[in-house]
Amino acid sequence: MPVTAEFEDKIGTSLASNVAPQYHFAKYFWPEFEFNDTYWFDGERGGKDQLFLLPGIIFGPFPISQRAKLNFGVGYQFAVLPTQLTLEPLTPMYNHAVLFTSRLDF
Repeated sequence: MPVTAEFEDKIGTSLASNVAPQYHFAKYFWPEFEFNDTYWFDGERGGKDQLFLLPGIIFGPFPISQRAKLNFGVGYQFAVLPTQLTLEPLTPMYNHAVLFTSRLDF
């Protein structure tokens, strides 16, 4: 479904960036500390940004067949910017979230 001009004016154009340094130890453990930043150029949040930090851990890869491997992980994401909650529009869009991930590698 294409985004109409009405929604585009409200949502705006954003640039999302993500950096996730990881460390590998004991064969199956990958602790990470992720940074997620979103900047809005226009729309309701035009000129605003939000930054989330996410400490987490990935487990794996666990072999499930000759070629396929499974990874899964968990993390806790929280907002650090903006420092205050702006209600109109809501920025950051949320503050706390538990995240789960899984990957199937071939």
